Amino acid sequence: MAQAGAPPAGDKSGQGGVKPADGTDTVPVRAIPQGSWFEKIQIKFGGFHEKAGSRHLDGIYGFENKTDKDWKITAVVPSCKCQKLKMMLGAKEVPLKNKDDVSQMLKEPIVVPAGSKGRLFMQFDISGGPGPRVGDVRVDTTDPAMPSLTLTCEANIIAAYDVQPAVVNLGQMGPKEQRQWSCMVRCIVRKEWEVTKPAPPLPNGLAVTSMERKTDETGISYLIKGTYGPGLEEGAMGGIVVFLTDDKSQNFQLEVRAEVREKVKLSPRFFSFSNFPRNKSQERTVHLWPTAAKGDLEIERVEIGQCSVPREFLEVQVVAPPKLANGAPPNMITLKGLPEPIAAHRLWKLVVRLKPNIPKRVRVVRGAMKVFLKGEGFVPKPFGFNGFIRNAR
Repeated sequence: MAQAGAPPAGDKSGQGGVKPADGTDTVPVRAIPQGSWFEKIQIKFGGFHEKAGSRHLDGIYGFENKTDKDWKITAVVPSCKCQKLKMMLGAKEVPLKNKDDVSQMLKEPIVVPAGSKGRLFMQFDISGGPGPRVGDVRVDTTDPAMPSLTLTCEANIIAAYDVQPAVVNLGQMGPKEQRQWSCMVRCIVRKEWEVTKPAPPLPNGLAVTSMERKTDETGISYLIKGTYGPGLEEGAMGGIVVFLTDDKSQNFQLEVRAEVREKVKLSPRFFSFSNFPRNKSQERTVHLWPTAAKGDLEIERVEIGQCSVPREFLEVQVVAPPKLANGAPPNMITLKGLPEPIAAHRLWKLVVRLKPNIPKRVRVVRGAMKVFLKGEGFVPKPFGFNGFIRNAR
């Protein structure tokens, strides 16, 4: 365990000599409860700019048994194993070893004589990426005025790179559309820096088209541009691009959000024939329907992709929906697993059949199919299946 020492002279926040960034210490101060032994129950470390490698802050919680009786500390429990603790009672360090069970109680309770003082040293880990850091230590005693008290610590890690905007929202778009995006990036911790490249592989549909370096009175910045689409999967939601810099330990990321609309729903996207005898045929149904209230669709063809079953033992039947008679109310059908019913006159069916007596060399059924639709703006709809064959005659 690293030695936890006192903060430098003039430092009253328990920061252990690490300089905080300005304007980030916004956590409200907790009131010290009546009967508390501790003169400080919360340490607000403030904000720190992101850096690579292991980092920690050293904090001190002083305490005093102000009663006229001896009491015991029975538990000292950190919220995370990354927090290293040490306790001093007067000038002597006392052990903080726990029992070999799940009680979290100390193996040997610490006797705190009446009027004695002590200090709890905590090493608070702030390694890793940007964001808030919160930790706490629970202290249990036999003092009825302070049976249990939680000591807290907070810090905020500020990203080394300022990305504006950090999230690009492209809104709703079609699977065959393409939209442009851009962002500006500045480095907070270095004056001289460079973006080298986006880290491969890029999320599907995302491309970086340019990274323009700019220099002005505020320093170096980059204008990064890119595109999302076309050729997107329906239901896609965008992705995150990680950019590498000349400092291999520090990178930054940009999130591109979009909602790629589905013009056609398919259910289920995956199904199983389960466990079936070899001499029996099997059948499952996949449904398709348009998402727009007045939309329509027509199936052009169904392609069979990779399949463990010989093609002559697998067939797909396309069943068109029945026509709706003039003036007749639609017949609504509820499909398993879907919350809303669907009008029968808009519902297409794909009946997938396995014929009996599949060759004995095939024990596991696996396959993938893709449905192609007529008209502009439609993309193929994939689905898959599996199954397990019993060797019954």
